[in-house]
Amino acid sequence: MKQERVVNRISRVVLVLAVTLCGTAQAQDAPHKAPDTTPSPTFTPDVSPEARAVLDRVIKHYAPFKGIKCTARHQITAPTRIIHEQVRGIEIVKPSCFRITADGYILTTSDGRTRWRVNRQEGAYYNAPPAPASLFKAIREARELGGESIAGSGGLVAALMCKKPMDVLTRDMSSVSVRQMGDNQVLIFKVAKMIGTVRAGTMIGVVVPAAGPAWIRQADIVPPDGEIFTRVVFEGWAPCDLSPEAFELDPELPRMQPTPPSEG
Repeated sequence: MKQERVVNRISRVVLVLAVTLCGTAQAQDAPHKAPDTTPSPTFTPDVSPEARAVLDRVIKHYAPFKGIKCTARHQITAPTRIIHEQVRGIEIVKPSCFRITADGYILTTSDGRTRWRVNRQEGAYYNAPPAPASLFKAIREARELGGESIAGSGGLVAALMCKKPMDVLTRDMSSVSVRQMGDNQVLIFKVAKMIGTVRAGTMIGVVVPAAGPAWIRQADIVPPDGEIFTRVVFEGWAPCDLSPEAFELDPELPRMQPTPPSEG
């Protein structure tokens, strides 16, 4: 696939170093205050003018879509070996429908009224709580969607479909800057505080083409120690206009008891 060949030409070492060594961005105007639908950040992230221009271009590209779907290829890498690989399917439709699969198996799905979590080993679902009322709440509440932040592939995609994507993309960040790398631009988000399992100081490098349609190509998630990092390669971006009924869980799937004590 052409998109994958382009991504593979990006140097792993150079990109991770660019994310890890990135300094604090220059001060910039505070982000636009969103209505109560998306709570405003408790602090003002430091977004450089150059980074804001790239963010605006990415947000403008995704804005016309009622929904979006893609494949996200995850790879967790240690200094000497690959620890874990997984292919996730992501389908998200405004205002609150989503489905996340892992290697072809449903992890979680929501029709906007009910959210189901599935145990693929048991072939059954856990108790189905009410669905998050918005995609922003889904990022926070549905751990399978994004680990509570844009550091998860589902969380990053959901943020782009939110009513106030700029606020959601930057709200947990201390800074956002941008680096030019060949024919790509790398947005570098620095996490300000612990969010779920994502530590303060974690860098998230989001790769978009410098010209043409601003489909996200790749994301690198690099923790403060930099020893183990996650790479996500995005493929197959396409509009998604499924009805809420299409996100309902198979009624033949049995229910598991008891409900797990926590999500993950």
